[in-house]
Amino acid sequence: MRPRHLLLFFVVSALSGSAYVVIKLAVTDLSPAVVACARATLGATILLPLAGARGALSGLSLRKRQLIVLGFLEFAAPFLLLSAGSQWIASSLAGILMAAGPLFMALFALRLDASERVSTARMVGLIIGMTGVICLLGVTVAGRALELAGAGIVVLASCSFALGALYFKRHFDEVPPLGAMAGAMTFGALLLVPPAALALPAHLPTGSTIAAVGVLGIVHAALNYVLFFALVQLVGAGRASVTSYLSPAIAVLLGLAVLGEPADGGLVAGLLLIIAGSWLATGGKLPPGPFVAARVPAPGRHPDAAPPAPPGVQQRRLSSPLGPPPTVTSAGQPHRLA
Repeated sequence: MRPRHLLLFFVVSALSGSAYVVIKLAVTDLSPAVVACARATLGATILLPLAGARGALSGLSLRKRQLIVLGFLEFAAPFLLLSAGSQWIASSLAGILMAAGPLFMALFALRLDASERVSTARMVGLIIGMTGVICLLGVTVAGRALELAGAGIVVLASCSFALGALYFKRHFDEVPPLGAMAGAMTFGALLLVPPAALALPAHLPTGSTIAAVGVLGIVHAALNYVLFFALVQLVGAGRASVTSYLSPAIAVLLGLAVLGEPADGGLVAGLLLIIAGSWLATGGKLPPGPFVAARVPAPGRHPDAAPPAPPGVQQRRLSSPLGPPPTVTSAGQPHRLA
């Protein structure tokens, strides 16, 4: 494993896991709608010209309707729901519940994606993972109505990401991921303008709140994407997606260190059950092979396009709390979450 690959791996994991602390800080002084809209707007402002410069927007003009749907499922709805739920629950709990994204995607795929096989390992993974979710909702926030409502809202955000991933797989399989995400985030930002306009603050936010929103948009909604795509090019989609296992643990550690949030036994148990269940539900296999050097695109293939799957292995695109990453094969690799 090359040192720069390992460094980039941990940077991506840290950025994904730290997003929940930053969201918690942002919603203390701004409405969830304003935070979500600002996050998507800043991210799209950076990603859209970057994707255009790389030629990754070609052909998207014919997919405006699909981009609007993807923008709602992957950005508008989950950004708003995650910000809203974070008002009432710990950032560490939000990070763990969002880590259930692969679990919900595997569950929805059984109904919505005919190519998905129903294996014993997958069903066991779904049962284990859902037990983790129930543990978090029934133990960690039991008896506290506002926290239970916040946790439920974050679960809906995770479900939205999962549905967006399946929609992405069906309609954007041959589209450069950077271009699709930039276009979808742009439409997501536009969809968030009306609710944000109705919830503008009555006073100027504090400097720390403005900084938190800026970090959410520039770092977590834009830079994190760019770095993740770079990581995929360096080590492959399978190994890059392992960051989804590390990011919720980082969310717990940062919540404890930065915000003084408690980490009780129910929280840790839920985290372990969700990670184990997600791993089994998405195939239950270790990332293949050692870290490899960056792939050189085949002649005529767009440099941002997903690499082809090995012969006999069906390709599958999966999601991440900031949207679907490049192709992950159906050999069973989980997806990344922010």
